Amino acid sequence: IRIPIDFDRAPVVQPLTDGFSGDFDPSSSPDGTRVIFSSSRTGNRNLWSVRADLSRAVPLTTGSAIDERPAYSRDGQQIAFVSDRGGHRGIWIVSADGGAPNPLITADVIDSISWSPDGKRIVYSEPGPQVPQLRTVDVATGKATVLSTARSATAPAWSPTADVIAYIETEPGVGAFLKLMSGDGKPDPRPLPNKVTRLSNGSLSWSADGRRLAGV
Repeated sequence: IRIPIDFDRAPVVQPLTDGFSGDFDPSSSPDGTRVIFSSSRTGNRNLWSVRADLSRAVPLTTGSAIDERPAYSRDGQQIAFVSDRGGHRGIWIVSADGGAPNPLITADVIDSISWSPDGKRIVYSEPGPQVPQLRTVDVATGKATVLSTARSATAPAWSPTADVIAYIETEPGVGAFLKLMSGDGKPDPRPLPNKVTRLSNGSLSWSADGRRLAGV
């Protein structure tokens, strides 16, 4: 579905697919001309590429693996996604024009993945010794780095215009809240009132200009 951003009137939900083909995880290209999503419309869960109006859908990946959570690089040239290709869950990268996907790192990715503004790193959440934690992986080397957080950290989303990672921190018995940090793991000092940032099932998305953040 698509929901126009208009705070002066009631939201109007616009269905983009019929809901019968198992379409999930939409990711828009930086220039807004295409959408990548995960779909089981052919029986296997692969990635599909379509125009922004959802016309001319073509498969981007094929095979029996489960391909999901696609994310465009900032230059729109590459797609990172989560897959169990090769028998192990991890992050893979494929050209936005198609071709053979390449493995980046084996990791038990929990939910979303997101590129850094310079396209050199990808952030994701993975189970830790006690609670889920955030990690970044270098796209050139495949080396992962842990970002320290006080509590469970999931659903990371890197700002497209600044070195700021938004994520969801869950405090047992209290709730889930929006938090911000830099790409090297330093907490962002700006205040975020809990009554505004309390969330439910955990999904975040930045606007293209990096000035707004949507979450559920």
